[in-house]
Formats: sequence, structure tokens, C-alpha cells
Amino acid sequence: MRTKEVDQEPADNNEIRGWFVTYVDHRCTCQYCGYDGSRSAEDWLQLQGDHLIPKKIAGAHAEDPLNKVISCFYCNMVKRGFDPSEGQFTKIESLEQQRVLIERARQKIEARKKRTWGGGRGPQQCYEYMMAWIREHPPGS
Repeated sequence: MRTKEVDQEPADNNEIRGWFVTYVDHRCTCQYCGYDGSRSAEDWLQLQGDHLIPKKIAGAHAEDPLNKVISCFYCNMVKRGFDPSEGQFTKIESLEQQRVLIERARQKIEARKKRTWGGGRGPQQCYEYMMAWIREHPPGS
């Protein structure tokens, strides 16, 4: 019996090439927080392609080159379905317009991160707190 993965059609080379170009254009750097994915393969694996205007809103323009940006996993997860155009349009017409939308998304992401990580402590401090707590409270204690 074949799995779904095997039964799927191969990816469209134009789609793959489109994201490759986006990674190159954005120098493997998160457009929201500046995370540098070019330092190592492990860092590169933290990057994802993001649709600046979400696909459900951008519709036919979702795969336009100006609607594609590189994001780190964390920023992409925090951004979720946020529409930086605030419903004003679906097609990005220029690099300047793209920059404005990236900045709006960046501000929204930063605000959500501050709320998520209480008092702006950030994920590193929360991780360190959790690890210290686990070390001090072994299973079954």
C-alpha cells in the first residue's frame, strides 16, 4: 500500500524556484526580527517562507514574489494570519509597499512577543527558568 506522500504529485519546480529566489533575495534572514539563517545549516532550518499578506486574503496574488518573505519559525508562528495591509489590498505593487507591510508585521509580532513572554523576558529566559525548575524538581518528587 502506498502512502499519501508517495501518491502526491512532485512539487512544481516554479514554486520551489520562487521560494529559492526569496531566500536568496532576503539573504536567509528573517524579515521580521533579523534572525540570520546563513550561519549554519541548523540556523537555516529555522527559516520558513511566509506570505506577507496571508494566502486566504491575497488569493490569486498569494504566490507573487513581493508577497513572499523569509521568516524564522518563531516570528512566523507569532504572526499567524495577521494581515499587515489591514484588509486594504491583496496585491503588493512595489518594494516600498512591501517594506511598509513588513514593518507593520514586525511591530505586531514584537507586541505579541512581549505579551506572550510576560514583561518582555523572552524565550531564552523562560527556557532557562523552566530548565532550572525541572532540575530542582525531579520526576516523582
